[in-house]
Amino acid sequence: MLYAELGLVLLMVRRLPTRWLLVLAVSLMLVFPLGHLATPDRDSSEGVYVESVSDALEELEWDRDTDVYATGSFTEVLADNASTIPANPFEDFNWADSGLAAFAMFLLGFTIGRSRIMENIPGNIRVISRVRTWGLGLGLAAMAAEQVLTARAGYAVYRPTSATPDVLLAGDLLFVFGTVALAFGYAAMVILAAQTQKGRIVLSPLAGVGRMALTVYLTQTLIFTTLFYGYGFGAAFRMGPAAVTACAVVIFTLQVVACQWWLRRFRFGPAEWLWRSFTYLKWQPLRLDK
Repeated sequence: MLYAELGLVLLMVRRLPTRWLLVLAVSLMLVFPLGHLATPDRDSSEGVYVESVSDALEELEWDRDTDVYATGSFTEVLADNASTIPANPFEDFNWADSGLAAFAMFLLGFTIGRSRIMENIPGNIRVISRVRTWGLGLGLAAMAAEQVLTARAGYAVYRPTSATPDVLLAGDLLFVFGTVALAFGYAAMVILAAQTQKGRIVLSPLAGVGRMALTVYLTQTLIFTTLFYGYGFGAAFRMGPAAVTACAVVIFTLQVVACQWWLRRFRFGPAEWLWRSFTYLKWQPLRLDK
């Protein structure tokens, strides 16, 4: 819901000059460090942080018996979801993953698309290589510096902190801009790997998942809500991190295989086909010509 709202806002600012978009993105990224500095003792409720393993186990047991997603019916889950609509992009502005921070990422992605670099990757190899080098270098350095502040000065991003205001601000700035740098570095690394023969062999199966992203997202939602929610198999708060990760890997692997099978026969995924047909108000051809 939040991303849909932010997408509409992005349409409203899409004609602004690129320089303005970048200034707006950086300004929004600064909201979290400054907001956190103003409210360092923000609420850490809803299970975000617990003091010990025993506290975590006690909280899990409570959630198994009381959380609407673990015990509720289909209509109760729908009602709980509906209570958060519409999403408020200004809520939790002093959190690193607030709606304002998400919109900053929208703006950065939009400016990359506007630059058309991705339309001519071979012609922009040097630029992408520099992004990889500087992104990974600065991102990893920021991550290391943040860890030093955590170990020596009590800094923390997502839990109560004992850091002094100057350390808190420095750590948050390292976190915000370091994660963005890492994201750019990782993306550039994957793009460059895809230009090599070995990289194409490894990464090509993911192309099908990208072409069917909406279908994959919707089927993941159906699969995992059925697995975890109370009206399904009720596994919420009962599986450990390793088991949940294993489920995710298995399901995604099956989806990769299914996407390859589907795209050998059809032009689009089923959800993508419906969306395109709705967009153009005309049924689009689905089957590949033999």
